[in-house]
This record gives sequence, C-alpha cells and structure tokens, in this order.
Amino acid sequence: MNKKLLSIMSAFVLLGSSLTPAFAGTTTLEITGNGADTQNNTNVTSTSNTVVSQTNDANINNSVVSNSSSGGNTADKNTGGSVSVDTGDSKTVVNVQNTANSNVADVKNCNCNSDVKVLESGNGADSKNNAKLNLTDSTVVAQTNSSDVTNKVNASSDTGSNQASKNTGGDVKVQTGSAVTAVDLKTDANSNWAKVGGSDPFATSGSVDLRIVGNGADTHNKIDLALDRDILLQQHNNADVNNWVDAKANTGYNKADKNTGGSVSVDTGNATSLVAADNAVNFNWANIDCDCLTDVLAKVAGNGDQAKSDIKAKLVDDKNVFQNNSCDSFGYGFFWDWNKGGCVNNNLKSDADTGNNKDKSNTGNPGVDPSISTGDAWSQTDIKNSGNSNIFGKSDTTDSNPFEVGGVNINISFSLQDLLNALHIS
Repeated sequence: MNKKLLSIMSAFVLLGSSLTPAFAGTTTLEITGNGADTQNNTNVTSTSNTVVSQTNDANINNSVVSNSSSGGNTADKNTGGSVSVDTGDSKTVVNVQNTANSNVADVKNCNCNSDVKVLESGNGADSKNNAKLNLTDSTVVAQTNSSDVTNKVNASSDTGSNQASKNTGGDVKVQTGSAVTAVDLKTDANSNWAKVGGSDPFATSGSVDLRIVGNGADTHNKIDLALDRDILLQQHNNADVNNWVDAKANTGYNKADKNTGGSVSVDTGNATSLVAADNAVNFNWANIDCDCLTDVLAKVAGNGDQAKSDIKAKLVDDKNVFQNNSCDSFGYGFFWDWNKGGCVNNNLKSDADTGNNKDKSNTGNPGVDPSISTGDAWSQTDIKNSGNSNIFGKSDTTDSNPFEVGGVNINISFSLQDLLNALHIS
C-alpha cells in the first residue's frame, strides 16, 4: 500500500504595484507502511513566481513668456504748466511645477515555502523508496524611470524707459512705480520605492524536516531536495532637467532732458528680480526582509540491517539588489551650449536695474538743482539641487509622499510668495 499526502502551493505570476501573495502552505511527503520488495517514488515540483514591472517615461517641455509694463511713456515738447509722468507698479510672477515618474511596489511576503516535511518510515525489507522535491520561489521587482524636463522662462517687469524732454514752463517730474519679477521653478522626478517582505503576519519563515527512520533490512531510501529562493530587485533612473530663465526688473532708463523753466526731478521705484530653481531627481529606496528558512532538520535513524539511506539537500537563497542613477549629457543649443551635461542644467539670469537715468541740459529756476533719486535694486537667485541617492535596508518612511523615501525628504521647496510677503509686495 502506498500512501501519499501532498499539499503544495500553486504556482502564480502577479503583476502590479501592491501585491499580497497567498500564504505559502506546508509541503508534506510520506512514504510509509509499504510492503517488502515494493518500489515507491514521489516527485514534486513547486514553482512560485512574483513579478513586478513598473516603467515610466516623461517628456515635459514648458515655454513661458511673461511680461508686464507700465513704463515706456513719453511727455515731450509741452509748453506751459507742469509736466508729470507717474507710472504704477509692474509685477510679473511665473510658477512652474513639474512632478513626474514615481514607482511604489510593496510585495507583502516573500513566497516562502513555510514548511517542508518528508518522511520515509516503516517500509518492508528490500523496498526501494525515493522522494524527490524541487521547490523554486522567485520574486522580481523592476522599476525604471526616464524623464526629460525642459523649462524655458522669459519674464520681465518694466516701469522705466519713460521720457519727459524738451518741455517749456512749469515743473517736470518723472516718477515710476516698483517693478517686481519673480520666477519659481520646481521639478521632482524619478523616485523608486520597493519593499519585499517584512510587513505581512502570514509571511512566516519556513522549516525543512527530512527523516528516514524505521525501515526494514536491505532497503534503499533516498531523499533529494532542491530549494532555490531568488530575489532580484532592480531600480534605475535616468534624468535630464534643463532650466533656462531670463528675468528682468527695470525702473531705470528714464530721461528728463532739455527742459526749460521749473524744477526737474526723476524718482524711480524699486526694482526686484527673484529666481528660484528647486530640482530633486533620481532617488531609490529598497528594503528586503525575507528569512525563508529558520530550521533545517535531516535525520537517519533506526533502519534495518544493510539498509542504504541517503539524504541530499541543496538550499539556495539569493538576494540581488541593483540601484542605478544616471544623467543624460548632450547639448540643446537653443540659447546656450549644454556641453557640460549632467542631471540638472541651470542657466539662470536675473537683472534688477534702477539706474541709467538722464537729467541733463535743463534750464531751471535760479537756485533749483535738477534731481535724480533711484529706488533700490535687488536681484536674488536661489538654486537647490538634490539627487542620485540610493538607500538599501533602512527603515521605512511613514509619510505617504512618494518623494520621501527612507527618511530622506527630497520634496524640498521654498516659497517665493513668502519672500514677496516679507517684502510687503502684494
């Protein structure tokens, strides 16, 4: 009589971003209680595969031209009375925010065979008993991001370039408002987050129990076990971010020339140019918590005279993690040469001008001097670049933000609006 009890986990292939494979059961083989001269064989092959493939490809091109002006006014060749040019404020604000390419994979358990039990016992004399198991478990996680982001911004604000010349009689006054230009660029691209095992209460580690006991004389007993556990995790990012910004704020270049009679004054407002570029690219975080085998027991005992017993077990547990970040390096050539290449190329130009005003060749009242009074000129450029970080095996983050991985917050930012508010610029 040949009794076999076989319970194995079914093979499966899953594709997705959050996987909870079925709980791995118990594989039990028994060759027991068979008569003399019998030949008893079992051959079990169990395969469990989990495959996660995530790929993103983003191509973002932003071209922005934003201008505001209250300048460029002319009051020339007037006779009699006062001449006044008084401009309001000019403000240009550009905000560009790009977020692209985020992969999150959470494989709840490791496809571990929780328990493997093989028992050959109580078989009669001269019997031949053979149990062969080939158990293969594999998990493959592949995450790939490729992004190409180009931001081109031309922004200007102008209250200057006013003219009040060749007027006769009365006072001549040129007064400009403030000019503010603010450009804020933010690019978050290419984040991979992968976790295998360690978060499922059913993902228990397994045991291997192999026994050849109590068989009759001259029996041939053999157990051949191959258990192969393989984890392959690949994360790759490729980023190319190009920022081109030309920002100008102007309250200058005013003229009050060749006026006759009265006082002449040029009074400019403030000119403020602010540029902020915040780039965060290429971050990998991975954690593998799989201990598929905790106990291995092989036992040969109590077999009859001249019995031949053989237990062969091959246990393989491989973990392979590849994390790679790279950058494109080539030129675009539309305004400048990008020969230096790199993940992030910033070409930022910020100008603030209240100067280059003219007040000359005026004939005024005796004892009254021509006057030029300029406001403040302020140009500020802030650049923050972060990228190319690989983290393996650190603690998980509790933040739901996919751009915060492994405790490293790459979602850095600063607010131009807060800066404008601090300057009391509405």
